[in-house]
Amino acid sequence: MRKIRLLLVIFLALTAPCGSVFSESRDSFFSPRPMRYSGETTTLVIDTDMSKMRHDGPDNGHTSISLLSKNGAVLFQRKLDDNFKCLGYSRAQHAYVLQTVGETGISLKVEAFEYLPEDKPAIVYSKSFTPQFVAALEAVIPSPDLRFIVFVGQQTESSIWRLYVLDTKSDTISLLGRAPDPPPLSKWYLEESTGSFNPCDQWQWGFDGPMLEQNICQFISPHILKVSYGKDTCRHRSKNRLIRKWTL
Repeated sequence: MRKIRLLLVIFLALTAPCGSVFSESRDSFFSPRPMRYSGETTTLVIDTDMSKMRHDGPDNGHTSISLLSKNGAVLFQRKLDDNFKCLGYSRAQHAYVLQTVGETGISLKVEAFEYLPEDKPAIVYSKSFTPQFVAALEAVIPSPDLRFIVFVGQQTESSIWRLYVLDTKSDTISLLGRAPDPPPLSKWYLEESTGSFNPCDQWQWGFDGPMLEQNICQFISPHILKVSYGKDTCRHRSKNRLIRKWTL
């Protein structure tokens, strides 16, 4: 019965008329392709093709990555059997910051963070974001300068989602504290769910789609993070909020 419910959730998500079944605020992972990003001396072109991706299928999609000089010369080019997204360019590290998305169960999650330096083009995987970590797909918040990446994450031996920060300069991860609750489910999703299926059973991090709203978790200055907590439910955010701030 649980498997049938989970398949119903996927069906509802894929057949939604517009947007996600959850509320949205940031750009989704499923962006138009290809995407271009500017560094100091290069341009990164990243083309993620998930059109043939199937649940539990042999094809998990692929990504073509090209690093070009300002005059268009190809400095680095790879076609990888993974789904990559670029979070931006870090001037402090002189590198592009990437993330890899993979399938865990029936959900898509962030499985790795990587760096692509301009001066020595090669994909370097974060050593601190080990395979014991996953991050919620739409709950990754980079600081404006890409020095820090805050994310709602989970360690494989735990079922609890927490708030972490990756320092891209030292490549270290620190625990900040409790993760904010996921966004409320959309009115459409709640109304379309019928029968014995309770949509609120899927109100949790890890399911594809819930974007962490900017008014809930955001950088209010380059290295100051503000997070809003409340007694939230699957139907609405609580009006009474507790605000916490971290200077990273």
